[in-house]
Amino acid sequence: MALEVERKLKDISGVAAAVAEADRRIEEAAAGAASSKDQPVEVVIDDSSGPLTTVAVGAPLIVAQTVFVIILMFFILASGSLFYERLVNVMPSFADKKRAIQIAYDVEQEVSRYLLAITCVNAGLGLAVGISLAMLRMPNPLAFGLLAFVLNFVPFVGAIIGVVVSFGVALITLPTLSDALIVAVAYFALTAVEGQFITPWLVGRHLSLNTVVILISVAFWAWLWSVMGMIMAVPLLVTFRVLCSHIDTLKPFGEFLSGPGK
Repeated sequence: MALEVERKLKDISGVAAAVAEADRRIEEAAAGAASSKDQPVEVVIDDSSGPLTTVAVGAPLIVAQTVFVIILMFFILASGSLFYERLVNVMPSFADKKRAIQIAYDVEQEVSRYLLAITCVNAGLGLAVGISLAMLRMPNPLAFGLLAFVLNFVPFVGAIIGVVVSFGVALITLPTLSDALIVAVAYFALTAVEGQFITPWLVGRHLSLNTVVILISVAFWAWLWSVMGMIMAVPLLVTFRVLCSHIDTLKPFGEFLSGPGK
């Protein structure tokens, strides 16, 4: 009986000691808060933004530029032959009028030929990418086909972006790293075949351009007009090259803009 009472007293003393320790810690915390309440509190704002934030911020600008380009193209097409009429009227002599009309027609023909050819090539590439990624069990392969179609309007840079995006999505969705690498290699192989064989054969040597000048043009128009600038870089370069071929003082620039063997 005495041993039982002693054990219970020890249990009670242990609980009392625990309560006393808790009370001491509460008092220390309250004293520390009272001593530091008049001191300024440093607030740190994390201003870092991830890629999704960057895309979300830049998306309205890209949409606005796209809408502007579409509206501009609509008004250009709706104007009909007004541009040619005004071009003839401002030229002083008959020879100048004839040259101006010839330049305008050549620009229209070369740019139309380039856009038609590259659109057909990009459509085929998009179809091939969609089918290949569907066979590799990628989610939503139709979206990747459409992405490849749009990105391939931007020379070199578009293919790199497509490879990186496809690899990133595959890395998240597919089970192994080797599967993601196969997706990236397949995308790269398709764009390599298109860039090295199909486009040069279909577009032809008469539209070949200096590779370095293309990269500089894409970088400049990307800086000036972001995504739409990159898409319009090559048509604008083709336009300037045609203009250089008709003006004697600019013919050296036209030779510099031309690709190998031109």
